[in-house]
Amino acid sequence: MRIVVQDKSGDLKPHVREEIEASIEGVAEKYFSGGIDADAVFTRAGRSYACETAVHIGRNLSVRGSGTAQSIRLAFDDAIEHLEKRLRRHKRRLRNHRALKSDSLKSQEAINAQAYSISLDSQDDGDESPDAEDVTIVAETDVTIHELSTSQAAMYLDLTGAPAMLFRRHGEINMVFRRADGNIGWIDPSLSKDTLKKVPKDAA
Repeated sequence: MRIVVQDKSGDLKPHVREEIEASIEGVAEKYFSGGIDADAVFTRAGRSYACETAVHIGRNLSVRGSGTAQSIRLAFDDAIEHLEKRLRRHKRRLRNHRALKSDSLKSQEAINAQAYSISLDSQDDGDESPDAEDVTIVAETDVTIHELSTSQAAMYLDLTGAPAMLFRRHGEINMVFRRADGNIGWIDPSLSKDTLKKVPKDAA
């Protein structure tokens, strides 16, 4: 198992690094037999420490956890607890190898796209209404929109900790997202309210 620990805070002691690597390996081995990569990144967050940790199950899926605390070790403990909770919630499906094989993320049906981070600061103090071309792009990254079932998309959203995710369902663009009440929302532009009521639970 390959584990990469990055210390951007400059305060990670060697013996704590060893404990963290052993802890990550122990969690990963509870759910997977091998061939798994993982990483943990530590940064300062004011007077606290932040940890972002991830277990990379396959080329298309990483399970993530994050934590913040007054010490590096406590920040890691918080992050690994969140990560393991996600692994435990989906243990049955994650152990089903076919749920993670490339045929469940059909590359021939995927769409490559660009994701942008834009600034909310106005570029123009005039009275004209801004349009899409007027925004300030501060970051961009490549993303792939895969063909998934709704249940797969909801699982991947939960595992990655992302706030929202686009996916293709029967060739149409859909989105799952985190609701304020803790549940996961699903948007399908092709379904009206009346049509959605008729969709059987196992059809997703």
